[in-house]
Amino acid sequence: MNAVVVPAALALAGGVACWLDVRTRTLPNWLSLATGLSGLVFAAISGGGAALGWHALHGLVALVVGMGLFAIRAIGGGDAKYYAGVACWFAVSDGLRLLVCVATSGLVVLLGWSLFRWRKGRPVLTRARNDNDRLPYGVAVALGSVITSWPGLFAV
Repeated sequence: MNAVVVPAALALAGGVACWLDVRTRTLPNWLSLATGLSGLVFAAISGGGAALGWHALHGLVALVVGMGLFAIRAIGGGDAKYYAGVACWFAVSDGLRLLVCVATSGLVVLLGWSLFRWRKGRPVLTRARNDNDRLPYGVAVALGSVITSWPGLFAV
């Protein structure tokens, strides 16, 4: 059952995240909170207190690192909070796999976004002048989380 529930739940949250991030370049706090809390509830139900602790620790570490990256303007605050919410679905031991899958998805999103901008005659490398110039990295977080949750798809 976990092999279906986790990817389905992350795909649902990811679909909302992708839609919002592409259309508005924002990921609202309610989405990050709902994603994180549902991951923690699922961990508690499926694995008990120990699993809940490892999942919560992963979410906390992801939030602290994400806020540090936000502070130096490396990523957006919504992206950092959404990643932390997604991290709550995975134990700390799955952290590297999640990071690699999100980073790889980020490269794919960056290439697609750059190609789209190039085809539209917009500069590919530019300092963001408006929201549409910013890469919707929530798409990469959503794709990476679904890839990570798929049983046996990519074992790191």
